[in-house]
Amino acid sequence: MIVFKYNKSRIFPKLLFKEKKMSINDQEKLLIIKMISYPLSIISILSTLFVFYLYCFHKKLRIFPFRLVVFMQISDFILAISQNLIFYLDYGISDSHPICQIQAFLMEYGVLATVTWSCIISTLMFLSFYHESHQFEKKEHILILIGFIIPGVVAVML
Repeated sequence: MIVFKYNKSRIFPKLLFKEKKMSINDQEKLLIIKMISYPLSIISILSTLFVFYLYCFHKKLRIFPFRLVVFMQISDFILAISQNLIFYLDYGISDSHPICQIQAFLMEYGVLATVTWSCIISTLMFLSFYHESHQFEKKEHILILIGFIIPGVVAVML
């Protein structure tokens, strides 16, 4: 309900909204989370599978920059799978249940690895544009170590 309150010091009346407290229970919150997260994780999985398809069946795309994108998509795929696990879990289980622990690890690893690959790609773009350095393919094994192993170690420690 909208209430108009006239304030003499102002020319225009001030609109006041009466606050109506709306509360939703935990089941409704979980339903909202499912309705938002599930379609987005499915879209992410499908887009990752499309990138894998392009990489596997089009030999022209098997070049170093696209390999970096595939590496980032692998970590994004892990993140999407872990977000999709929410819909198969019973919400009555405790946080110490092994499935919850696996999901937490996969989510942390997926986020950290995706961010790490984004940083790697950004850094390589910066170096190639401003420093004319193009010797990155020779150091691909180091990039894989940084992009996959280091986020895994950090995720295990969390």
